[in-house]
Amino acid sequence: MRHHFGEKLDRWTVGGLLVGLLVVGALGVAAARGVPTSTSTPAKPAKVEAIEGSKVKKVTLTEEGVGRLGLTTVPMAEAAGVKTIPYSALIYQPDGSTWTYVETAPLSYQREPITVTKIEGDQVRLSQGPAAGAKVVSVGAAELYGAETGIGK
Repeated sequence: MRHHFGEKLDRWTVGGLLVGLLVVGALGVAAARGVPTSTSTPAKPAKVEAIEGSKVKKVTLTEEGVGRLGLTTVPMAEAAGVKTIPYSALIYQPDGSTWTYVETAPLSYQREPITVTKIEGDQVRLSQGPAAGAKVVSVGAAELYGAETGIGK
């Protein structure tokens, strides 16, 4: 017994082929014009650069990268010779050393060593660290560390 596909199926087949050709043609035109397609590689949200003579690297984010991280900074406070940063700005290294990220230029951040003398609630007292007024990263420091060191790649 031989089956004949009806006229209706043939129309669907032809219609599907036409739609497929239109999509392929549109993608070709978009590529020729330089319009990004869904297969385009998006720009990386972070650029990591070595700092000569240092093991620390500079992390530069795009504005979109800052937004994705929800990154915020606060000025380093100093009163009566005591520097303080928010606890959320404190980064512990596996060897126990302590660091914080400082904004060195718009959208650029660098890890700096700090010496913690006391933690009181959500404030960290320092005996050594960035200069008063320096902008320290209070939200997103762990993500910057991941970008700098390649953790999570």
